[in-house]
Order: sequence, then C-alpha cells, then structure tokens
Amino acid sequence: MSSLLRRRTVLAGVVGGIIFPLISSTLGADDTRRFSVAITAGKVDKKNRTLRVDQGDKVVIIFSTDRPVDLHLHGIDKQILVVPGKLGELSFDAEVAGRFPIELHGSKAHGRLLYVEVLPR
Repeated sequence: MSSLLRRRTVLAGVVGGIIFPLISSTLGADDTRRFSVAITAGKVDKKNRTLRVDQGDKVVIIFSTDRPVDLHLHGIDKQILVVPGKLGELSFDAEVAGRFPIELHGSKAHGRLLYVEVLPR
C-alpha cells in the first residue's frame, strides 16, 4: 500500500452475500476522500455515524443496502436512490464547513442516517 493511500476499516458486514465494510474511508493520490457505508434495516452502525472531511476535499460516498433507500444530503442538496445488489455513489466537493445530515426519505422511512462533518482549513 502506498504512503499516499490510507485506509481505515471500522467494521465489516455482509450485504447481499458479499463482504462490504459498514464504514471505511480512503484518501487516494487524487486527494479524494472515499467512504463506503453499508445500510442494514435502514441504519448504519451507531458508533460510526459521522464522516469527517476537510473543507476543499472531493468526497465520494459509496452506499450498499439490504432494501431500497432514498438518501438526501441536506445543506449540500444531493439525493440518491440506492437499491439492493447495486452500489450507489454520492459525490460532491466539500466547499462549505459545517455538519450536514444524510437522511432517509420516503413513505416507509424518514430520519437521519448519518452526518458529514466538513472541517474548516
């Protein structure tokens, strides 16, 4: 693993028959912060509900789920539908410092799933 590549895996889970980290992050040579988030029964691991990035970072969050979920990143105004068996990608530039919730939307589920914290430089 190169010195420019840093990977942290917090917890592993099984989704759709494949092993997928519940929360993991990577910082590559292109300075993009990449996270993998597994959603099970409409939730993520309680201990890992905050993704931290620095202002100016490019951010990519890859989601897996065991049931269809409509996700909305408030304050940055990004939305994505994620379905079982397919990975969903949410990407954005972290231009503004703050704490932004990612929420479940829809008739069967609604509420905060996790947060993205953009730390000022």
